[in-house]
Amino acid sequence: MRKRAALILAAGKSTRMKSRLSKVLHPIGGRAAIDWSIALAHAVGCEKIIGVISPDSPDLEAHVIKALGAGNIAIQSPA
Repeated sequence: MRKRAALILAAGKSTRMKSRLSKVLHPIGGRAAIDWSIALAHAVGCEKIIGVISPDSPDLEAHVIKALGAGNIAIQSPA
């Protein structure tokens, strides 16, 4: 079986949500939206999961680090 990896793209600013809470942190079915993607990546056997976030999302950064570990996060350049 081939090794699998996942990139979870969550660097949007969520401006249309009109909420201080990042869009991917809003609860859906009892857990944060991003947690569904993380769970799916685990379920299909991904050995490496990287969460890509914007540099101005400290709450999301903390959530992803808690879920995946500090070495599994990438900060998207604002440029």
